[in-house]
Amino acid sequence: MSYKGYRVILFKLVLIIGFFLFLWGCRNTSSLEQSTATRKELIGDLVPVRILDKHLIHEKIEAGKEYLLRTMHPTKYGFYKKYDALKNKAEKRLRTIYSASSLYTFLKISDLDQDPRVIQAIPHIADFLLSMQVKENERKGAFYYSYYLKTDQKEPAFVVGTAAKTIFTLLELYRRKQDQKYLETAKAAGDWLLRMRNPDGSIINYVKYINNQWVYGKKFSCLYTGQVLSAFSRLYRTTLDERYYDAALQLARGFASKAQTDSYFAKDEYRSSADPIPTSWMVMSLLDFYKINKEIFAKEAMLKLAEELLKQQMKDPKDILNFGRFEGTEATSGNGWITEVMTEFYRVCKEEKWSNCEKYKKTVILTIRWLIQNTYSKENTFFLKQPESAIGGLIRNPYEENVRTDAVCHGMNGYMNIYDDLDDSVLVDVN
Repeated sequence: MSYKGYRVILFKLVLIIGFFLFLWGCRNTSSLEQSTATRKELIGDLVPVRILDKHLIHEKIEAGKEYLLRTMHPTKYGFYKKYDALKNKAEKRLRTIYSASSLYTFLKISDLDQDPRVIQAIPHIADFLLSMQVKENERKGAFYYSYYLKTDQKEPAFVVGTAAKTIFTLLELYRRKQDQKYLETAKAAGDWLLRMRNPDGSIINYVKYINNQWVYGKKFSCLYTGQVLSAFSRLYRTTLDERYYDAALQLARGFASKAQTDSYFAKDEYRSSADPIPTSWMVMSLLDFYKINKEIFAKEAMLKLAEELLKQQMKDPKDILNFGRFEGTEATSGNGWITEVMTEFYRVCKEEKWSNCEKYKKTVILTIRWLIQNTYSKENTFFLKQPESAIGGLIRNPYEENVRTDAVCHGMNGYMNIYDDLDDSVLVDVN
């Protein structure tokens, strides 16, 4: 055999031995050696969070901010619903509701750190939202659901949740900037929501142009109803327009009655009976309503709803992959939303001096641990083509490697809402 032949055989042997040495080094361990010479435990593509403190939460606020800044469209300033981390691709359209949610979060970030990039982006995102509102005809005040970048067309679909959550953001803009255009835009959206009701006061979820005809959503949704109830309550708080109050009162009474019927774990025609999101929206919207009138029926209903919601949290620290999340939803968007709701509830609980407010704070801290564990970081993006694009985004669920924008927003809002109430000690220790 030639000298060259021996070299080829030797080279192959070295490769084979190296491969088996690699397997030997990895066997019976769930750790990944990092370039920083530190060891991070790895289960699948998750790095379990065994120690949670305020520093780590701040780190994730910064990472989430960077993620949102990266995913904001560079010229339209709108946001997509979803980013596919495996394919390194975002959607082909910008969506009004996710743009409104991102702006709402940016407003909170601007309160926290005055990042000039965020400050500069805020009016541009607001302009995108204003450009998506219908200015005339019978749908005046509604917001187009999405904008297609390739065709420069707005989707002829008008969803009450899109209008409601955009109202939240516009009212926050108005509170900070005192610019009348934001208030007028919010009021126009509120007036459209007043028209999107059945004779009994219940909510018509959407109107969409499908197959050359306008189609109306008829199913009952706690989410859509709750979003609209919150929007009416917040509009009344700002404008003192009795039309918004009367509409809110009707919806709030309906929610309180339904909550009792459902034994305070709400069900609707959109989600499974085990899903906690309908209950969380009842809590949030009744809380918004309570802020404008202190009605006892609203307080009693939301306290019982919140109690049932807390029962759904998984609290076994030995089950590290699920410790802190809520039964019925494995999505970071759902758990992030519940976290945001509970921080708002905790704040009012303290202000009103209700009893046992700390349990809401403890609930939030445990869910934050789970959310951070399910966030893309340098340690768990080794298998992605473009890992730096995903970092800071919350992993959709155990079955999908993508990021929903609202998951990032809800998680961030929860982190920031509770941040000042946390001390510098260890918040969770799962060792």
